[in-house]
Amino acid sequence: IRLQSSKTNGAQRSINLTISSRGIAALHAVDPEMATHFLDTAIPMRGRMIHDENGKVESQLYDPHGGQCLNSVARGIVNEQLLDKATAHPFITVFFQHKLVAVDFHARVATFSIPQSTDGGILVQTQINASFDLCIGADGSYSN
Repeated sequence: IRLQSSKTNGAQRSINLTISSRGIAALHAVDPEMATHFLDTAIPMRGRMIHDENGKVESQLYDPHGGQCLNSVARGIVNEQLLDKATAHPFITVFFQHKLVAVDFHARVATFSIPQSTDGGILVQTQINASFDLCIGADGSYSN
């Protein structure tokens, strides 16, 4: 689904996501298998380091009484899992390399610019319109 170059760039420059115990519980209520997969790869973060202006360092637990923590999850794993779930659904269509240029929410039409090669190998931008019932947008890594 994704370009290999995007995966490689993401692995080099991406910061992990954190998910709390409440987030894991909510995810588990929706998709227990996905929640388990995230936890299997997560790194628990039990606290944080506070650096004051004088150079003193202090460790602070996130939950000193209950032992809960934040879980660090690789952004790439989250992206792949969400894309796998979305593309497996028969009523969801996922597009890449489509730049949104306009949306008419009253007419429910989105206009996109997409790159296309001509017979001479020149890359040109073509605009297409897409009607929608529900439109969810997400910018990709390195989008502008």
